[in-house]
Parts: sequence; structure tokens; C-alpha cells
Amino acid sequence: MNVTAISANVRTILVKVLAVAADVGLIARNVGALVLAVALLGVVISQIALIRPQVGPVTMNILPVGADVRPVTVNVLAVGADIRLVAPTVVAVAAIASQVLTLLVRLTTLLLVAVLREGRRADRHAGVA
Repeated sequence: MNVTAISANVRTILVKVLAVAADVGLIARNVGALVLAVALLGVVISQIALIRPQVGPVTMNILPVGADVRPVTVNVLAVGADIRLVAPTVVAVAAIASQVLTLLVRLTTLLLVAVLREGRRADRHAGVA
């Protein structure tokens, strides 16, 4: 009877040992990834050391660009003032375009009516009912 109980306990222990082995495998993989990351950290740090001296010249190039931005800003403000002057003209042109479109529609209608009347006259002279 004790043998049966011991056998059941051994099976339970075996399952737990297998679970522990799986966990140890995961830990080993994570340690491997950490070792690789630490090795890459040295590469990254050396790259930072190479990049750092290049930052100064970039900063020196930014300062003249900043000086060029100010005149552009002044010109943009001037263009804004010009747009405000042109806006009423655009509204007037749109109103004129609307009137021209209305006249074109009326003219087209008159031309169609004239063509239809002329066609009827020609039919009457030809004797078509």
C-alpha cells in the first residue's frame, strides 16, 4: 500500500521536475539573450563615441539656418497681407463668373429654341407634317 502511494508521489514529483526543467530552459535562453545584449551594448557605446564628434558641426550648421528663417517669416507675413488684399477681388471674379455662366445658359437656350424653330419651318416648307 505504501508502494502505491509512493508511486503516485513519484509521478507528481516527475511532472514538477519536468516543469522546473522547462523553466530552467527558458532562463538559459534569457541569459543567452542578456549576454548577447551586453555584447551589443559595447558596440552601441562605441558607435555613440563615433557619432558624438559629428554633433558639433551639425549644431554649427543649424545656427545659420536659423538666421535664414527670420527673413522667410517676414516674407510669409507680407504674403498674408497680399492675400487679404486679393481676397475681395477673388469674390468679385466669382460673382462675374456666375453672371457669365447664367448668360451662357440663356444664350444656349435661345440658340436651341432658334434651331428647333428653323427645323420646323424647314419641315413645313418641305411638306412634312
